[in-house]
Amino acid sequence: MRAWVLIVIFWIGIPHISFGQIEGVDPEPNLKVIKEQGDIYFNHEKYSKAVDFYSEYLKYKPKDKEVQLFAGLCHYYSYNYDQAQSYFSNLLRTSASINNNIYLYLARTLHAQENFEEAVKYYKEFIGKAKSKNPNRSIAKEDIKRCSYGMKYAYQDKLAIVQNLGSEVNSPAREYAPVLSPTREDLLFFNSTREGSYGQPVDKFGNPSTLGNLPSDIYVTMLTNGAWKNVQPLDDRHNSPKHDRVVGFSEGGTCIFLARGETTDNNRLYVIPNQEHGETKSHVYNGPFDGYNFSGTVHFMEDSLMIFSSDKLRGFGGKDLYYSYWKNNKWTEPENLGYQVNTPHDEIAPFLSKDGRTLFFSSNSTKSIGGFDIFYSKFND
Repeated sequence: MRAWVLIVIFWIGIPHISFGQIEGVDPEPNLKVIKEQGDIYFNHEKYSKAVDFYSEYLKYKPKDKEVQLFAGLCHYYSYNYDQAQSYFSNLLRTSASINNNIYLYLARTLHAQENFEEAVKYYKEFIGKAKSKNPNRSIAKEDIKRCSYGMKYAYQDKLAIVQNLGSEVNSPAREYAPVLSPTREDLLFFNSTREGSYGQPVDKFGNPSTLGNLPSDIYVTMLTNGAWKNVQPLDDRHNSPKHDRVVGFSEGGTCIFLARGETTDNNRLYVIPNQEHGETKSHVYNGPFDGYNFSGTVHFMEDSLMIFSSDKLRGFGGKDLYYSYWKNNKWTEPENLGYQVNTPHDEIAPFLSKDGRTLFFSSNSTKSIGGFDIFYSKFND
């Protein structure tokens, strides 16, 4: 009897020890919290951060199909297509009941890698398995057309070399829509949401959010010894706590046109005269459209012709290209460039050659190989 008492006292006297307290053994983390953190970042489109949490979760729950799917999507949206393909292929290989969307995600990943033939295979798998009312079926059919153009162009000679401007210009944030100075070939203006921009982080609807992105500001970089360097933000005439982006210059560079708004899709178009010409105050530039709802891109030719994209006017669908002339001290009513240029999809970023006879633009129509491609149209007398 005395021996039993000693044993009980012995065990009570030892403090509780978890595996995490034993040297060399890591404690199992709170997996529910880790997954929730990943979901929060995913829903705010912070995919590179979300995948860190999902990857940590999968160390302990490697068979969780839902988290595998979200991890794959994080890699896809972060342009890490090899990793995304690995996740989606593994899900198709190991899942007893398949989420039909996985066929679509794998098809899009292969499409982005320019593996057009394999992409078509999985687009067709998705179309065959998805319900007839699934809106992604029609999108997948259009993407098959884009893949067919991709296969056609894959064997043609490359017309240009595309080179990244490097870490001197680019950052982990978003850089987009560069515009060369009309007066100096060594100055390039662009827009960026990088650290140091004016304002507070906002979500995609323009609402303040600690998990959002900084509003875009306008920056300039200088060509020095054959490389773009010395990136600087423009002053507070051009940048504000809202989204600011350069959209073009007047002939001779006497004015800069910029779009400003709470979101990138609902802007006012402003014009700011060059301070060397006296006036420096910016003002809303309505032009031939409603400047308070400017959402597209614009190109000026000799201050007398404006070509711009808009989804605010009646067109063929999506964003169309329009033109307007400066005549009798006012802009003419916008005219659609017509079905030879515009499609039911988006046409944006017009640029007219110096002789005014070749129009370059971007489109995500079914004649692209996926996403936005560059097209051109020649003027026919």
